[in-house]
Amino acid sequence: MLEAGKYLFSRKGIDATTIAQIAERAGVAEATVYSTVKSKSGLLHALMHDAIFGPRFQAAQERLVGVTDPVRRIALTAHVARAIYEERAPNSAPDEASASRELRKTQKAFEAIRHDMQQ
Repeated sequence: MLEAGKYLFSRKGIDATTIAQIAERAGVAEATVYSTVKSKSGLLHALMHDAIFGPRFQAAQERLVGVTDPVRRIALTAHVARAIYEERAPNSAPDEASASRELRKTQKAFEAIRHDMQQ
């Protein structure tokens, strides 16, 4: 479902893509999409979470485990921030962001999460 949503969102836009189209492309029933991600907003949230907090982020986080020296922790934290930004960049869609209220709302929520993590 995630791949189907990502494919359709990137080609048709978020607002023009329907749950029925996502279900058809994923080869599942619409009810499965709704029970799994609840809505297009839920699917978009899952896609952004995977894009931002994927393998590079996890690897950067793991480097922090067991590090107690505050100066070293700050230096390693920069790797975490960079992993988030670099994973996010290829997945952002500026044209879609200006057109889709849902994408702007989701991006804003992830920015708040990122800010909280950096604090």
